[in-house]
Amino acid sequence: MDALVIGAGLAGSAVARSLAERGMCVTIIEKHHEPAQETSGNPAGIFMPVLEAASSPREAFYLDALHLLLNKLEAAGESIQHQQTGILHLPRDEKIAQRFERVLHRDDLPPGTAQFLNADEASQLINMSISQDCLYYPCGGWLSPASLCRYNLDHPDIQLLTGFEVSHLESRENQWLAINTAQEVIAAAEIAVIASGHLTGQFEQSRNLPLKQVAGQISRIRTPSAHALQQVICHKGYVLPQTPDELLIGATYMRERSGYSPESQEHEQNLKTLKQYLPELGNKLGPDDVIDGRVGYRCVVPGRMPVAGLLSSGNTQNRLAISTAHASRGILSSGISAEIIADQICDTDSGYGRHAPVVNPVRFSR
Repeated sequence: MDALVIGAGLAGSAVARSLAERGMCVTIIEKHHEPAQETSGNPAGIFMPVLEAASSPREAFYLDALHLLLNKLEAAGESIQHQQTGILHLPRDEKIAQRFERVLHRDDLPPGTAQFLNADEASQLINMSISQDCLYYPCGGWLSPASLCRYNLDHPDIQLLTGFEVSHLESRENQWLAINTAQEVIAAAEIAVIASGHLTGQFEQSRNLPLKQVAGQISRIRTPSAHALQQVICHKGYVLPQTPDELLIGATYMRERSGYSPESQEHEQNLKTLKQYLPELGNKLGPDDVIDGRVGYRCVVPGRMPVAGLLSSGNTQNRLAISTAHASRGILSSGISAEIIADQICDTDSGYGRHAPVVNPVRFSR
């Protein structure tokens, strides 16, 4: 069998890789002239466990996703730019603080998943004053999404077509055709996967899904002097030490926004959030320290779980799949979603199929 995938970001590249590893020939179509140009083009993104007060299908999904990603990072070596720095997670409000307390008393989490640190212990860890108790994830860190996409696409059975924008998908004679605005066929295959991020809703086959887009702006900050921060710190946003003299902070959450140009007020918002949770660092920084920024659009759905799996559409049933709505956790969820889709298409068993119900696209039509 052959397949075509629309979109060469985290979701699309992961699906292409999972299908190619099962022996399929995959054509991946990207409207930009390089892969990972939308939100997957951010200079860095974080990976860490997603923990809840008690075990749940959502938590299990993300724990397996993290395990899968860590295995890929080990196999890829330097091919994927990353640092497993550990992540300090500060509660953004009292409700989250109470959840952290309940996580502390659980005995069913894999060893080494999380440690509970009081404010003094956290302050000593990062050599900076922290006023809140928090969780520490030793296995967490950051990676370059673009390098992960490139790694996924580096397979002899994957053909990347760039600079081609798919207007719509059409089914003819047991094949899916990717067609442009001039009604020309870009590529055709027996299987198609829509993985177009916040643009997924433009296709007729996925238009009924409750997809929303939320903009997020990150800020690249030059520190006045070399900072001592080694770990990623998450709070309402995050601060990521990408180089010894630069920090990446973000991200804003804007439902009503258009365009890709960074706005000064959103830089200020990122700085304000940093100052709120890490005043010792935030008070040293101001607008003049902003080097630049980047805007991306998250795709989200109610329930905040990805949408991944086969779509049903008349005689095209079982030949069209979707991977989208990864929101701000695409580094984690794209890989496991790709495995779920590839198992469904190729009738294989990676062991991740047990998570299919929580990401099933059909859940919104029940």
